[in-house]
Amino acid sequence: MNSATIDISIIVLTFNHEKYIEKCISSILNQQHSLTIEIIIGDDGSSDKTIEILKTYALKENSIRVLFKGNDKEFFRNSKRTPGGNLLRCLKDTNGKFIALCDGDDYWTDTNKINKAINFINSDKNLVGYFHHVSSTVNTSPHQLGSKLYDLTTFLVDENRLQSSSALLFKNIFSKADYQDLEFLFRESYKVDDDLLLILLKKGTVYFDAKVMTYYRKHNSTLWSSNSLIDQVQSEIDHLKKCLIFFSENVLLLKVIKKKLEDTYLLGILITLKLRKYKMLPFFYKGAPINITSIKKIFKYFLKGLLFRH
Repeated sequence: MNSATIDISIIVLTFNHEKYIEKCISSILNQQHSLTIEIIIGDDGSSDKTIEILKTYALKENSIRVLFKGNDKEFFRNSKRTPGGNLLRCLKDTNGKFIALCDGDDYWTDTNKINKAINFINSDKNLVGYFHHVSSTVNTSPHQLGSKLYDLTTFLVDENRLQSSSALLFKNIFSKADYQDLEFLFRESYKVDDDLLLILLKKGTVYFDAKVMTYYRKHNSTLWSSNSLIDQVQSEIDHLKKCLIFFSENVLLLKVIKKKLEDTYLLGILITLKLRKYKMLPFFYKGAPINITSIKKIFKYFLKGLLFRH
């Protein structure tokens, strides 16, 4: 396939997804479009039958290329592998004008998804990306905020951010310097989709569509869900600290990040008290804003019975 003619590269990240990968690939192949596509599937060292299934698809579909785990860079957090290395090598191997993501245990539910996303991005020269609402085993309700246009500031303060990387489609506009930034942000990060959006939002705006177009599987075997609540909060704190470095020259944005960081430390205190993991209190206490407002918030949670509940 001539790389110059490829309209969109679709990246699928897999790890032990034998139960789900066929539905994921089928949902991509069932897209209604007249585009030239390539499907790049990055397997992160599966030990089940995922690799066998991928090899079968690669033989049947000319558009599918499988990247098996080699000597590429890997990123870890607390001795557990994070998805950054797998995503980074797939991104560097893309040829399309646009890139879409779909995790191997998720699937797209709207057969016109990539058409809608690309047409919308092309309608505004300032748009560089598009993501949408997802349904899952724990969430089938409409998005609370409705459709919305994001810049860097609104994305960082919004609690209802990107719910799954499988909902994201964007222009393939990464430079060599951008890949270096991604490597910095991906290191020890579970939420590489948020990191990816930060790079995109430095280049333009990103649109959130409140329509559901993807099914996001939430189960305990995912890299994010398999971590404790405390480790998830610590991961978010580390991510925000990196943002302080990454956006060190943007004074207004630094204020937003610092406020978000203080709130996350406070959340860590609340979760630590609720779970009675008191050894972690000094870690969260050092960064939390201990003032009248935060004390009232802790007291409110206590009165509601959220703390110290068995």
